[in-house]
Amino acid sequence: MKFRTEITIPKPAHRIEHPDKLFLIGSCFAEHMANKLQIAGFSVLNNPFGELYNPVSIRDALERMAGFSALGEEDFVFRDGLWHSFYHHSSFSAPDKQQLQETIRQAAESGAQFLRQARYAFVTLGTAYVYRYRATGKIVANCHKLPADRFDRFRLSLQEAEAALRDAVSFLRRLQPDMRIIFTVSPIRHLKDGLVENQRSKAVLLLAVERVVRELPDCAYFPGYEILMDDLRDYRFYADNLTHPAPAAVEYIWEKFSETYFTAACRAAVLEVEKLNRSVAHRPLHPCSEAFQRFAKQQLNLIARLKEKFSYLDLSRQEQHFRSFLNNSD
Repeated sequence: MKFRTEITIPKPAHRIEHPDKLFLIGSCFAEHMANKLQIAGFSVLNNPFGELYNPVSIRDALERMAGFSALGEEDFVFRDGLWHSFYHHSSFSAPDKQQLQETIRQAAESGAQFLRQARYAFVTLGTAYVYRYRATGKIVANCHKLPADRFDRFRLSLQEAEAALRDAVSFLRRLQPDMRIIFTVSPIRHLKDGLVENQRSKAVLLLAVERVVRELPDCAYFPGYEILMDDLRDYRFYADNLTHPAPAAVEYIWEKFSETYFTAACRAAVLEVEKLNRSVAHRPLHPCSEAFQRFAKQQLNLIARLKEKFSYLDLSRQEQHFRSFLNNSD
């Protein structure tokens, strides 16, 4: 008997290799995938403007990275001793407005520079709900805890979401004409909207992505949402807040993703790096002991062999980790 409904993921036209640079943008689920990719030895840039949840905010961020839009004075607000941008994470906020603007400029430049060299872009959509700032009539990415009566909250129509995603693809390809784009809908549930409204919001995103993927070249969809909702389908795969995926779910989705998109050689390298990372995660009780010093030297020898076998891997973080123990023993 079968007790699960596993999802069959279509084989992609192109597969990822370790030398490929990977750009991620979107919701906090993108953070999960970016962490897994970085740990696996990929060159990754994730959300240079901070987490973005809806298609319009993602489109706006890419438009600014592509240099087709600039922020005006009305796009900043001063609150609680800090200047904030309506289009950036609160980590950008600063007491000095010029400092904030410079940080934003640098983030846009570094994002554009990375995108020009990237091979793949992963766009993770969280919600079709948006906030429009009444003073400007613009949809914002971050309300920065301003009073709710300054915003109108509404759900994008299918046509609005689709148009934003088409624009996002266009801006990505202005920076890198050969960009391959993989869309996914975040499985993280927005329970504050209510279960029914959350499903309607996700439905808008799913249908918008379907239209874009069907009509634009080198665009694909990875069913991360469906894997958690319909394959795993159990609260034990959710974190304690019942909205975010538990580590086991993230690991399972990662396995499905790597099986789908990585070449055989890439997967072999990933397995080797993951084994090495488990050694890095080990916290020795006695780092100066003869046994651990021997272990650290063995890992450095392993790193040297991996670099010879997979010359494109960046294992500097792991190498530095084990060398630090040898240095401390001197």
